[in-house]
Amino acid sequence: MTGMFTDNQPDFTFLKPYEEKTFVQYFMPYKNVGAVKNASTEVVMNLELDNDTANITVYSPIQLDDVTIKFVYDGNKMFEEKSKHITDRYIYKECSYA
Repeated sequence: MTGMFTDNQPDFTFLKPYEEKTFVQYFMPYKNVGAVKNASTEVVMNLELDNDTANITVYSPIQLDDVTIKFVYDGNKMFEEKSKHITDRYIYKECSYA
């Protein structure tokens, strides 16, 4: 038996004799991000709303170039930060959204 996730759905199946399945898994040490809300193979993001404060956490295992972190609430831009190079693995931002 083998198991993997495809399109966010688990796929557990018995293999037939000589049958092969190939898949790729990525390991990202994103423990400090908290509950992940969105992710790709290059970036993991969390957004926590606490009373009138938005806590934004972004993690990337690679160097990011020309990055914009933007938080829009109810159609209003509450926070935006642009950077040419981000080499820190974790980015923590806090802003008010009231």
